[in-house]
Amino acid sequence: MCAHAGTIRNILTYLISNSFEYHWNFKIDNASVSIVEIDNGFAVINKLNDTSFLK
Repeated sequence: MCAHAGTIRNILTYLISNSFEYHWNFKIDNASVSIVEIDNGFAVINKLNDTSFLK
């Protein structure tokens, strides 16, 4: 999915905490890649804010 940083922060915080309370706890840079996997009903962050491919 391709989305704006605010949308990605909303999705991340909802998957992790089932609320939007931690929206500002995530830094999402332009063109970064974040990967979240759902495993047995739990969100697992595999990659967060990765920009290494841009260099």
